[in-house]
Amino acid sequence: MTDTQDARRTGADTRQRILAVAVELFSTQGYAGTSIRDITLAMGMTKASLYYYFESKEQILEAVTEPLRRAMEELVARASVLPTPPAVELLTAMVDMLSRHALLLRTVFDDPSAFKRGRHEDAKKKVRTFEAILAGSNAPGDRVRARCAMGAVHAGVLASVAADPRFSEPPRGERAVRLLEGADHTLDADLRHEVVMAALRALG
Repeated sequence: MTDTQDARRTGADTRQRILAVAVELFSTQGYAGTSIRDITLAMGMTKASLYYYFESKEQILEAVTEPLRRAMEELVARASVLPTPPAVELLTAMVDMLSRHALLLRTVFDDPSAFKRGRHEDAKKKVRTFEAILAGSNAPGDRVRARCAMGAVHAGVLASVAADPRFSEPPRGERAVRLLEGADHTLDADLRHEVVMAALRALG
C-alpha cells in the first residue's frame, strides 16, 4: 500500500469514527443537545481537525442518515421497474430494509430536533413514492390501505426493537459503525415474516 492509499484509508476510518461517535451522542443527547464540541471531545480531536471532514453538524447528520436514505432510494428504484410488483415482495423488501436500519431510524429520523434536517424531506418523498407503488392506484381507499400496511411495517419493526433488551443501550464503537452500514438485522427471519403478514392483512 502506498503512502497516498494509506492516508486515504486513515481518512476514511477517521470519518467513519466521527459518524459513529455522532450516532452515539445523537442517541443519548438528541441532535439539538449535541454540539460540535461534544463530538470533538469524544473524539479527542480539535474542531479544526473535525472541520477537515465535515463543515457543520448538519453535514454530519446528512452523512449519518445517508445509508437509510440510500436504502430507501434503492427500494423505490427496484419497485419502480417492476410492471406489477406483488405486495408481498414490496412489503418484504420494506421490512428487510427497516430491520437493518431500525436503530438508525430510532436514533435520528424520529428525533424531533432533527426533523426537516439531514435531507429528511428527500426521504419523505421516497416514502410517498413507495406508498403509491404499493397502493397500485390513486383511489383514496387504495392509498389508505397502503398507508396502513406501511404503518404496520414501521410499528411492527420499531416496536419489536424497542421491546428487545439487546437494543436498550445506545450504539457504541463497532456496533455504531455496523449500524451505519446497515450490516445487521435487528429482527430474525421469523419476526420479519410476522411483520410482513400483519402488513398484508392491513393492506387487505
